[in-house]
Amino acid sequence: MSNIKVLCIAETVKGGIATYLNVLDEINSENIELCYLLPEEHKSYINSKGYVEYFSGTTRLKRFINLLSILLKNKKLSGFDLIQANSTFAGLAAVLAACLTRRNIPIVYNSHGWSGMRKLGRFNEFISKMIDSYISSRVDYVINISNNDDRYFKALDLNTNSRVIKNAVDVKNFSIENGSNDDCLKLLFVGRLDPQKGFDLLEKAYSVASKNRKIKLDVIGESVVSSGGSKKDDSGIVYLGWKSHEEVLSLYRFYDYLVVPSRWEGFGLVAIEAMGAGLPIIVSNQGALPEVAGDVGIVFKLDQPKALEDLFLTVEKPDCLLRSKCAEFVKENYSVKDFLKDMEDVYKKVVG
Repeated sequence: MSNIKVLCIAETVKGGIATYLNVLDEINSENIELCYLLPEEHKSYINSKGYVEYFSGTTRLKRFINLLSILLKNKKLSGFDLIQANSTFAGLAAVLAACLTRRNIPIVYNSHGWSGMRKLGRFNEFISKMIDSYISSRVDYVINISNNDDRYFKALDLNTNSRVIKNAVDVKNFSIENGSNDDCLKLLFVGRLDPQKGFDLLEKAYSVASKNRKIKLDVIGESVVSSGGSKKDDSGIVYLGWKSHEEVLSLYRFYDYLVVPSRWEGFGLVAIEAMGAGLPIIVSNQGALPEVAGDVGIVFKLDQPKALEDLFLTVEKPDCLLRSKCAEFVKENYSVKDFLKDMEDVYKKVVG
């Protein structure tokens, strides 16, 4: 088979999608050529060896419109063998462009967590599910990032081919250390400070538990903090703002646990990244998080108001053995080599 040329598109890459694309970029070889169409606003998050073209837009709607416009007008698209659309807006843009131009380029779709699984009320869930069905029924192949996502997709009862390809992290870039030896429980949160990520639940549990145990909570994420640097609020939480991927990796060794209290989560890439670096995780029982945690992570029940608070008061500081088990678990279950092989198999199957 000749070289397969893939156009990888996304409306947003900040966060987990950036990590995903940076790992996927390693697939570039004599068999696969990966090129990108991505938002200029997020260009600093991508480290690609392939060709990248950017589009403008400071809001999701503007980026969606500009992405769709390029897909409709760009004649260079005929040079690609397939399009991989990442996330809902990119999937919708790819499908609409294909319908309006009648361009016959196969589409591989990865939702990175189905929009219909978000807990935003019945009406919003209904609309999101309709959009999920519309996109998925008009693409050539669907990639689900977890078994949890796969169950949701199969319940849509569509004829589109699909398979589960879990995200991966490159553990060879991580160093495992034993953390601090003092009695302070050092917790880390990485992500957006919004309802989906459950930061408000973490904030509440910390405020209560920290009155009865020495606990430190640092936060890497957007909002709350300006670009000027770190900030400490009245509760003692330290907000570090957004950090580069390399900076986050270097910080994992200073903490005892990463806390992921999400209300819904398609996968939770930050969780396996932390475990790969030897940082144990505390996660909610929502979405794919229990699946990601396996038998080495700690899972709490989101619907029990005091569960996280009680956990902070009773959990022991991790030792070297637990840190090593976390790293080994990721190495065995989320390897980059297996991920890239599976992705290449999908590309070859779709192109034929």
